[in-house]
Amino acid sequence: MAELGYVEGRDIDLERRYAAGDLKRLPVLANELVKLKPDVILTSTSAAALALAQVSQSIPIVATAMVDPVGFGLAASEARPGGQVTGILISSDTLPGKQLALALEVVPGAKKVGVLLNALNPTTTVYRAGIKAAVASLPIKLVSVEVRSSDDPSCRSHSRPSSNW
Repeated sequence: MAELGYVEGRDIDLERRYAAGDLKRLPVLANELVKLKPDVILTSTSAAALALAQVSQSIPIVATAMVDPVGFGLAASEARPGGQVTGILISSDTLPGKQLALALEVVPGAKKVGVLLNALNPTTTVYRAGIKAAVASLPIKLVSVEVRSSDDPSCRSHSRPSSNW
């Protein structure tokens, strides 16, 4: 913020609250923040955004790692959340399609798309299914490489694509 010329206490006021992993504390912390009448509230989770939305229907809420905002009633849809809550959706099932769409916007007419996957990450299976579904209706060849560590032979510059798709 300082690089942009903002000085805390002069240009902006930051009020911090932490639940330290105790979800039972969220309603109390949400009430504290709403009573301060901030212009916007930044939070990190869907649970905190839900607690805040239950206390205030007007203060904008930005959540940095939301899961299922539609299911929690925080957003009308993922594409157009509407209302007071917005943020970053952490969802392995829809993320691959969005990433592919962005890649195709950057490189229109691409015929081959590479995907690098961490084979040890439990969400890789969901991600793989999502990207396969996204590619199914497109004339694109998908090339994947799965790695387990930086010592994995797949990390070498002349690696062969994984054939497990």
